[in-house]
Amino acid sequence: MLARVSNLYSENGQTIKTPILIPSFSSKGWPFKKKSTGDEYSEVKEIIEWTTEFTTEAVLFSAYDLYYKHYPGPNELGEIADVIFIDSGGYEKLEDHDLSSVYRMPWPSKEWDIDKLRVTLSAIPKEYNIVIANYDDVKQPKPIKSQVQEAKVFFAEYPHYLNDILIRKETKTQDFIQLESVIANISLFREFDIIGLTEKELGSSLIERMEKIARIRTALDNENINSPLHIFGSLDPISSCLYFISGAEIFDGLTWLRYAYINGVATYNENFRFLKQDLKEKYQSSLKFIYHNNLMAIGKLCDEMILYARDGNFEHFTYHSKELQNSFNRLRAQLGG
Repeated sequence: MLARVSNLYSENGQTIKTPILIPSFSSKGWPFKKKSTGDEYSEVKEIIEWTTEFTTEAVLFSAYDLYYKHYPGPNELGEIADVIFIDSGGYEKLEDHDLSSVYRMPWPSKEWDIDKLRVTLSAIPKEYNIVIANYDDVKQPKPIKSQVQEAKVFFAEYPHYLNDILIRKETKTQDFIQLESVIANISLFREFDIIGLTEKELGSSLIERMEKIARIRTALDNENINSPLHIFGSLDPISSCLYFISGAEIFDGLTWLRYAYINGVATYNENFRFLKQDLKEKYQSSLKFIYHNNLMAIGKLCDEMILYARDGNFEHFTYHSKELQNSFNRLRAQLGG
């Protein structure tokens, strides 16, 4: 069995337990509104305010959005969740989209670089339970060894935070990370608390992504490296389960803001209203309910993952247990076992 649970220990004495399903917040793809002062803020700020009482375990914010004050500032983060993941801001900088995006319109990003990331991280109180990702410049891809070395140098500036290295493809001509290259350099990842991969760069099919996760997890185990795998951009009820049974433990994404979770799938919001017979409720009120519902579904799914990791019984999953087991059996066949 590839699924597992882990404990991460922060500098301030707190323990972070996996699996973790992390609702993410990003200004990308959301309209902006103006304050009376003329300053702009992202509509996502209002969603954060709606959902704060439910996001008690972990959330992910973009350093880019924190820097440009698109939503709550660094001093307010500790009031939102026990653990705050801060990504590098690369997603907001580029005209790139994750797999759950429906509309892929041009994104008018602002200036962003590693110095602005440093300014953002330096403004966060050290007593907060923070996990930070390394700066990744997708326009300037680098070999794995260079990615690792640059991440080490960067993380050394913030020893009081847990670190999460994000592995990216190595050349502009590659669509995906190269499994052979990652495994050949697997021993270099020993010093990192968490090892991240983007769902989009894992492969073109579900089984290809599952196999890469499983092979990387196995290679890490063979080197006695226990750092959990984090899949960036994956939070829907199905792919999160598939990647968990393949060996990943941490998942984040924006799917929970774009779709409604019901009966173990992510569906169009209006269909959710129909299935709940929520036909008279006004859209805004219904949307708040959907966000709350999605967060409850995420929490329930996390509990099911923990149970599955104990004994490998797929019946712990309320939905799609047979399909998940079939997928795992196919993965085992791919791995030759």
